[in-house]
Amino acid sequence: MNICCPDATGNLYAVWEAYEPWTEEMGYDDSGESHSYLVKYDSAGNQIFAQELSGAVFENVENAYIQNMAIAADGKIIASTGSNFLIFNEDGSLSQNIPTGTDWVDGMCVTDAGMILYVSYGMNGMELCEVNPSTGAKEKTYKNIPEMSGRMEYLGGKLYISGNTKLYEYDLEKQESVEVLDWLASSVYGNYVQAFTITADGKI
Repeated sequence: MNICCPDATGNLYAVWEAYEPWTEEMGYDDSGESHSYLVKYDSAGNQIFAQELSGAVFENVENAYIQNMAIAADGKIIASTGSNFLIFNEDGSLSQNIPTGTDWVDGMCVTDAGMILYVSYGMNGMELCEVNPSTGAKEKTYKNIPEMSGRMEYLGGKLYISGNTKLYEYDLEKQESVEVLDWLASSVYGNYVQAFTITADGKI
């Protein structure tokens, strides 16, 4: 599994990578052909659909590997590769393919208003950018982003960014971040946390 995320009603969306089994006819460096699938499950774990991500879906996609995914308020499924945003309809069919140009997407999330936020390493260092999926245009760039090494989430109207050993809340208006949690100083075992979420009562 590459990644998974829930929607507001408890459905779960996942991207699976399946590889053909190795045979003696293949070279030792050949792991076989791979296939990617976008799969939706209901809250009981029943599969609703499985959409293969191939052909036209990955057309003009430089790095055909989905690294981030989020569900917009309108039900659209928004995923990112290193160089593209792929927007799927609720049934898993592809709606849009938005290239990021020279930006390399390191992390992505979607705001309550449906805007795409992503972190990119560019000529000016690490930046937080905002894309309008309706137009595909980059509309804003934010500065002073904390060093990111895990995920970013837009939860409860706030943006959270996971760093090497810390979790930050980033203020989009002030373009400032504050430390929310230090993994090393908490009861979390380990010095690196890749994924997180914030519950309705504020628990991490």
